[in-house]
Order: sequence, then structure tokens, then C-alpha cells
Amino acid sequence: MTGSDQQWQRFGRAGLVLALLWEHLGDRLDEQIAGSPYAITNPGFENGADTPTAWQMPGWAAAGGGTWARDTTVSRSGTASLKLQVGTTNGYSYVNSGARVRIGSGTYTYGAWIRTDGVTGLGAHIDPLFYDANGKLVGSDHKVYASKGTHDWEYVSYVFATSRRSRPWRPRKCPRRGGSG
Repeated sequence: MTGSDQQWQRFGRAGLVLALLWEHLGDRLDEQIAGSPYAITNPGFENGADTPTAWQMPGWAAAGGGTWARDTTVSRSGTASLKLQVGTTNGYSYVNSGARVRIGSGTYTYGAWIRTDGVTGLGAHIDPLFYDANGKLVGSDHKVYASKGTHDWEYVSYVFATSRRSRPWRPRKCPRRGGSG
């Protein structure tokens, strides 16, 4: 600004508009308006119909005999949860985020609240998968298991550090060997 009256008037008007907007919008001005490239889509399973939006069961996982659904009758917080069920002793079920999330260098924590009912065998777990720029799986088997049996919500997490340029990863949730989680 050079100090002219006209420029100072414009600056004052802009300040007045912001002050009036604050009165009407208040805390909503702090809300995120664009998605982060590092965010998992629909992490609380709040959106969707029979199954949660942006989550999928890989084709190969259907052979395990498990089912998956968006459950609006049970949730830890919010209004929904992901329900995975396996009806046989040797059955399994896997569900993962439909999109891969790019991450940069740094330390990250991927976690989930898991509630189980009659889980046996290997048990319910999370398992982040890592891919290269061409979509090839380059890192797997980072399983973190919840307690077996029947229990209320339990938080499990996996902490990992990356030192390379950003790489895509996909979160995965899985109950194994009977029961549901």
C-alpha cells in the first residue's frame, strides 16, 4: 500500500466484511473446506448404505466366507461402524479403503477401535499395506491384533516412519477365524 486514501478505504472495507462474516460464521471459519491428501476417506464409516462409502472387500477375500456391512446399531462414536463377520472356523474377511493415501516423510500412526464378539484363531486386526508409485505392493504384514474372544471397544495402532518421498498406503481391517469384529 502506498498510503492513498482510496487504498486505505478498500483495506477498511475488507476488514469490515471479515468482521461481519465472523459474527455470522463464527467457529465455522475454522472448518476444513478441502480434503487433505493424507486423510482416509470415511474413516468412521458414517457415510454409505449397506456398506460404507469408499471401503471395499477385495475379490480374493470373498473366498473366506466373511461378510461386511455398515452397522448403524453399534458405534463407538458417531452413528455407524464397520461390521465384519466370519461364520466358519477357518474363515476370514478383509476390507480396505478404496483409495490409497499418499504419505510423505515422517512418523505416522494408523489406529482403529475394534470391538469383537466370539473371535478365535488369529483374531481381528489392522494391517496397513504399502505400494510403490506403480501400484505394486511393497510392504505388508504389519498386523496389530485386538484381543480375542468377546470384548468392548479396544484401540489398536501401528506407528511407522517413512524416509522416502511420499508413497501410497491403504488401511485394512480384518477379523479371522470365526466371530465378528
